[in-house]
Amino acid sequence: MAKLTTENLFLLEFLVDEVNMEQKCDCTSAGAEMCVSFQFLDNEALDVCEGDFNPDKKFGETDNSKTGKSCLFSLTPTQAQKAMQSFDITVSVFKKMPPGWDPEKTCIGSVKVPVLALFLDLINNHDAVASAKVHQDTYNLVDSKGTNVGKIGVYIRMSCYGKMIITQFQMNMTDKSVLFKDKDGHSLYRYKKSRKGRATKIEDL
Repeated sequence: MAKLTTENLFLLEFLVDEVNMEQKCDCTSAGAEMCVSFQFLDNEALDVCEGDFNPDKKFGETDNSKTGKSCLFSLTPTQAQKAMQSFDITVSVFKKMPPGWDPEKTCIGSVKVPVLALFLDLINNHDAVASAKVHQDTYNLVDSKGTNVGKIGVYIRMSCYGKMIITQFQMNMTDKSVLFKDKDGHSLYRYKKSRKGRATKIEDL
């Protein structure tokens, strides 16, 4: 089994592909917003809500645009060795109520997504060059009673960057965009912040 000898940087990217809840599920209470949380290892849960990028967006709609979050974190050799024994991501769908409601959050359903094979594959094939592995699937959501309440499709990308991330960048003051190049100069990206209510754009050039 592979063993990391130094602390390494990892990036986990989560994308909500689709959320389809059963009709009997009370997920549309007035003022409530549906959210999906991703929790792994000892890190805080990352919440992806319907209105994060578009106030009119609703999970489950046929024209639903994909949304997600990412987390850059480090693992010491000891932490990595522990993660090699068990690595699950708890994915939960919950209702987020307006301020003043009690409780503020109500869990609808959840599922544990095992990504140990993904992590081991990444570690076993890791070298000096940054590498990434992808997992995509649809899972049944169950409530506290073990009843199926819907399905969720998730896309998970895990990357390892070694001990540091090195990039070249150049800022364009005219349109407030930033150009990034990877260490070897093979890829070029442009980061541009859009107007409020629209997603930030990262373009592969």
